[in-house]
Amino acid sequence: MGDKMENKIFQEAYNKSVNLLKSLLAGAEHENIGFFASAVDKDNYKRLFARDAFWIFMASILSQDRTLIKGCRDSIRTLARYQREDGAIPSNVSFDGKISYGIINPRVDSTVLYVIGCIRFARRYPEERILEDFLGSIKKAFTYLENIWENKKYELLFIPRAGNWADEYLQQGIVLYDEVLWYMAVKEYSNVLKK
Repeated sequence: MGDKMENKIFQEAYNKSVNLLKSLLAGAEHENIGFFASAVDKDNYKRLFARDAFWIFMASILSQDRTLIKGCRDSIRTLARYQREDGAIPSNVSFDGKISYGIINPRVDSTVLYVIGCIRFARRYPEERILEDFLGSIKKAFTYLENIWENKKYELLFIPRAGNWADEYLQQGIVLYDEVLWYMAVKEYSNVLKK
């Protein structure tokens, strides 16, 4: 294939991807809460899920699409608004204010992903003033993770049963997925503190 054909195929795939991300945006009729977990109105997926929002953030940040950037900010604002007093970020939030932090146990990865997502978004788009507007929320989330879930001896997170994305598998303890996220969160947050 020639370069023109490859560029055309890439551009078509890119446009479809951006349009898919845009289809996840909650509009004014859903209080502009940010990104839904699914474009399909099925089960309870017409909600903002913290972990899904994180992965949508990563793609949206790279797209540089202003509509998607606004969706990132709206998602951060919504998650921060429903942050618990102890610092936990909700697992999911509906546009009508129904919130869940987890059914069996809190979803620890929601809070870890929130910290990483906010800081990465702030680094890429400093003009959005995420650190200025949400630094208190980020600090509170990080402190929650340190005080409630970190094993001080090993400096790793202890994940309660059903406390992460694999909630159906009921794994618990020291889980690699969560430890990698924790490492990323500590690294990102320490860089913010240095500045």
